[in-house]
Amino acid sequence: KASDQLTWQWQLEGTLNINYDVDVYNVDLFDVSEDSIVALKATGKKVVCHFSAGSYEPWRADWSHYFDFISMYGIYDGDGYPFAGKMPYSDERWLDIRELDLLTPIMEARLDLAKNKGCDAVLPSHVDSYSHSNATNLDTLSHKDQLTYNTWLAKEAHKRNLSIGLKKDMKRI
Repeated sequence: KASDQLTWQWQLEGTLNINYDVDVYNVDLFDVSEDSIVALKATGKKVVCHFSAGSYEPWRADWSHYFDFISMYGIYDGDGYPFAGKMPYSDERWLDIRELDLLTPIMEARLDLAKNKGCDAVLPSHVDSYSHSNATNLDTLSHKDQLTYNTWLAKEAHKRNLSIGLKKDMKRI
């Protein structure tokens, strides 16, 4: 059960240091090994696995498995669905989260990966695209669209007995 007194270690890159005296580790879903998660849990720590659910990260190999127009190197710079505007500070692109039929397979696979690796919870990021309509080039994206997507993610996480956090969408709280 969650507590407001939990201590956290956020480590989303670099070699994982499992020796911090904390209650919870937040780690990158793709970059941390299952063995590292097992080691953390063996010491009583909870593990939260971070992944982007609202943006296309070209360095993530799983995209090419679900979208045949993306090369195995993650190269894609078009505007086809479900992709939207480019983020100004990175190589990422916003996702049109209304295209749930296109996003469901990859997001379900990411949640399955979290479950199979032994994560206790997931923390999907960039689940606030409705509030970035200028950057997304999706002027019609609404609060309701975002709520629908975030609720779908939560239900899918819970089907896998994963807790889920909300990151970068403080307007929903």
